[in-house]
Amino acid sequence: MKKIIYIVFCAVLLAACESDRSSNPVLSTPQDFTLNTPSYAQLPVDLATTDSMMLTWSQPQYTSEYVPLPLSYEILVSLTNQFTVSLDSADNDISGVLKADYAALPRTTTYCQYHLIAADLNYLLMRLGNCATEADMPQELTVYIRVNAFIQENLRRLNEKQSNSIAITTLPFYEKIEYLDPILWYMVGDCIGSKAWGNEGAQAIGTGIIPTFYIAGEKYNKVTGAGLTTFSCYLPAGHKFRMLLTPGVWDNDHGYKQLAEDKDNPMKYVGVFEGGDDNNIVIKQSGYYTLTVNTANTTISIDPFKTEDDTPIKTYESLTANGKAMTKVFTLDDQINHCWSMTVKGGDAFKVTASDGTEWGYKKGLQGSGDSNGNLVVPEGNYLLLFNDLTGDYMLIEK
Repeated sequence: MKKIIYIVFCAVLLAACESDRSSNPVLSTPQDFTLNTPSYAQLPVDLATTDSMMLTWSQPQYTSEYVPLPLSYEILVSLTNQFTVSLDSADNDISGVLKADYAALPRTTTYCQYHLIAADLNYLLMRLGNCATEADMPQELTVYIRVNAFIQENLRRLNEKQSNSIAITTLPFYEKIEYLDPILWYMVGDCIGSKAWGNEGAQAIGTGIIPTFYIAGEKYNKVTGAGLTTFSCYLPAGHKFRMLLTPGVWDNDHGYKQLAEDKDNPMKYVGVFEGGDDNNIVIKQSGYYTLTVNTANTTISIDPFKTEDDTPIKTYESLTANGKAMTKVFTLDDQINHCWSMTVKGGDAFKVTASDGTEWGYKKGLQGSGDSNGNLVVPEGNYLLLFNDLTGDYMLIEK
């Protein structure tokens, strides 16, 4: 049976009554306030058998008279006793540079006490400790806890102040965390793939609709799936296309509200997705482009594509992979194809090969894995493989 751990909570300091009620209290950032050390702090708390733990603290003094204010409190936890980079900030850092050293519990409170749910704490310990498997989870963990006080005004936080930190010994448990796959947007239009405006659902991926690809080494938000995706291809002038979030659904298709067009470079665009039939994306000058979609804020940039070292772009009539001929994806009029498709299955190991001997294998940071020969090894399952010979990037879309 799970248990709830309690301690006697602190007395809340009441607002002092002044004889001169006409004076206005002065709001300031408070001095230190104290998070109490609970009696269970030195005992290993078994998070698998505990429902919740009570935390209590003194009320911070925001005014000299302790005038009641709409204070809010959030609970912060850390494995290092460093509270510099939050888990939310690290999750939303597309560059992947930020490393979280603390996390905030999902619920705030307006009282000087908090029932810390053991399962919530365990989840954050797994995230902060990067415990992807049961073997990664230590038997015992010391967690440091502090309280962040602030005044909530609409969506703003004012006069934030953190308490002291306390240490609690815990016995965590492993529980598989389900993360969202990175968000993909799909291109569809009269210059995309092999079928104009062919949005018949998932079966149209690789023919009428083409996804923007994951970026090798890119960090995607594990909770929301947001991040950067990209695709390089030849786009003919005057043709129209749009972006889809869900194959087969037109309700969430978006065009392009142009925010800026580089006057010095007519092949560079920056904009945001926007619905409406008049907001198709139209390229004014034929050429090779790279589309980059930021799925965190639903913006898109379209830039001229260049090969590494400015080497000439090669166009291939055929490619093979796993001993089979690959299928051209872009086959509509006025198109030059650089995207290829084929069906692969778990365990397949291969390189994509061109007739001139050029080979592309596993690319670190993308899907699957690589073997000692540099082959791409397909994970378990059946997939549609999409390959871009301009960049050597590929996508595995489970069928």
